[in-house]
Amino acid sequence: MAVTPEKIEPGVPSRGRLSSTASLACHEIDVPKGEPLHTSLRSDAFAPVLQVARGALCQGAVVQREASAAKGESADMAFESVGGRYLVIVRPLGEGEGEYTLSVDVGQQQEEVAGPALDAGELGVDPELLAMLEEPADAAPEEVDPRMALMRKQVSSHREKLAAEEARRREEERQRQEAEWARQERERIARQEREQNRQAMFNAVLGGLSQVADAVSESNAYRAEQQARQADLMNRVRQDQQRQANQRAAQAAQARQQEQAQARQAVAEQLARANAYRNQQLATTTDPAYRQQLLAQNESALQAARQLGVEQQVAQNTAAQSAADNARREQQAREQQAREQQARAEAEQQRQRADAERREREQENARLAREQAEAERLRAEEQRRLAAQQALRQAAQNLRSSFQGSAVTCPGGGQNVFYLRSSTPPKTGCNVSFEARCPGTPSGAGIRFSQANYIGASCLGVGDIIRIGSMGCPAEQVRIDMTDADCG
Repeated sequence: MAVTPEKIEPGVPSRGRLSSTASLACHEIDVPKGEPLHTSLRSDAFAPVLQVARGALCQGAVVQREASAAKGESADMAFESVGGRYLVIVRPLGEGEGEYTLSVDVGQQQEEVAGPALDAGELGVDPELLAMLEEPADAAPEEVDPRMALMRKQVSSHREKLAAEEARRREEERQRQEAEWARQERERIARQEREQNRQAMFNAVLGGLSQVADAVSESNAYRAEQQARQADLMNRVRQDQQRQANQRAAQAAQARQQEQAQARQAVAEQLARANAYRNQQLATTTDPAYRQQLLAQNESALQAARQLGVEQQVAQNTAAQSAADNARREQQAREQQAREQQARAEAEQQRQRADAERREREQENARLAREQAEAERLRAEEQRRLAAQQALRQAAQNLRSSFQGSAVTCPGGGQNVFYLRSSTPPKTGCNVSFEARCPGTPSGAGIRFSQANYIGASCLGVGDIIRIGSMGCPAEQVRIDMTDADCG
């Protein structure tokens, strides 16, 4: 279905709507030659695409400039026109429908906008490379076999080869992606040129050769400008990738040098410790075979150090370690001598203390013998007293544990006045205290009352008549606890 362009006035915003049956809108405007043309399209319903074209019909017009934006943002475009009739086309990016606002200004100086710039993601270029593999740092053993150091060196070299192979493979993949992107770009440009040429021929028949020539010229200039921008962007991307690759290679080389230096340092320290230990054994042993074995091991360690280029460092570390070991042995000997002297002095002091303690024990035993009879008499008396107290405490505990009571009303006792009714106590004559609580009342916040010489509670003439008082809940909901009992 043909779309008829609608006239749009400069400086007057035009509002329209795209739907599933009308997926594009077309407007026309006449612009004086050399005047700047600025267009702006915004929609909160879809991602807008703004196109400026030349031609008689909207469907067959040659698109000379295009800008797009995300939903809710403005697609802006500004350039210096060659004059004449322009078509301003509104369409969604992909699928979409809804309202939009279009503004067109003529003669205002605006910075030229040709749509959003491309980035590395649109070119199909991966901006980050995989991180280089790092060799884990193992804890150094107490003594180092030179063969282990050589094996580590071979493993490090093998890993460097693997890293180089991985870098070469990634470079080939990047070049293949760039070649594929370039091929697709050439095909897209060729298709666009064929479509534009076909549209130009169609417009030449409908709109005249003069307008078609101007449109094709402006379109070719715009296409050349876009191609130049894309080529420049590709060059910048490749330069940035090369710079990052060089930086990573330099960092990796520096890291490998540091790791190798640290490994040589660790090997030198371990060889020095081993040689120093064997030198200690040489200084103390008298076994010829064992001495020969120790000397051979020292020579093997020095050969390994020469192969690794750390012979001087191993010699210095061995001397320093031996000096430290000798100083430590001398210090240990002095400390041992001081401990022996201290032990002899303590033994003499202990003998003297033992004699004094023996005399004191003899005197103490005599005194204890005199006091023991008196103590036995007092102990028997105290046991009797404690037994009596325990019996009273047990009676009070039994009284509290066996207590069962409830709130009741008694005839003639007053309206809404509660009295205590309890079970028969196992012991009578004790002084007791109670607490009555309604549901929800915390312990300690209820009504407290007591009874001396308690023999049980009842308002029927059997037992004590114990008044509780008025409560805020029915008698059957009142909880009564015996809080204390004294039967002494």
